[in-house]
Amino acid sequence: MKETFNHIYILENQTNPFKALKDIFAKYQIVFNNDLITYNNYGKPYYEGIFFSIADDTNILVIAISNQECGVDVLNINRTPQAKKVLKKYFSFKNDLYYTKQWTKIECFAKFIGTGIKKELLSFNPKCLFSKQIKKQFYISYMSNNITSEIELFYK
Repeated sequence: MKETFNHIYILENQTNPFKALKDIFAKYQIVFNNDLITYNNYGKPYYEGIFFSIADDTNILVIAISNQECGVDVLNINRTPQAKKVLKKYFSFKNDLYYTKQWTKIECFAKFIGTGIKKELLSFNPKCLFSKQIKKQFYISYMSNNITSEIELFYK
């Protein structure tokens, strides 16, 4: 059995997620071809046994790549009011950072299961494999099938 990997790439000022994905796949000696991407019924992309998840916000692009199902989300803490509006119906929060953490956890879980955000997920408090504040203004959450595997972060 292949060794499990969970890699998260944090890219600044990147506007084309599929070009970035192509560059990342090249590091794994995988020739990326848009025609080989398939999607589930909710639009979650897959690529020939490689699982990936893409999130972006305010000049930062985050791409998670794994050999298992995965989901990632990133949110600028300063953009929290959008998340607050939705989440305040389901949770009581202390501050913007808490809202941001909760939103990224829900969003990464929705991407992990491949359905996108649904109303029933908004009251759920998923346990993510990785949640961390990065670059002072962003919060990132990541989820994968293997909760024991190590996560490698790559900043570019």
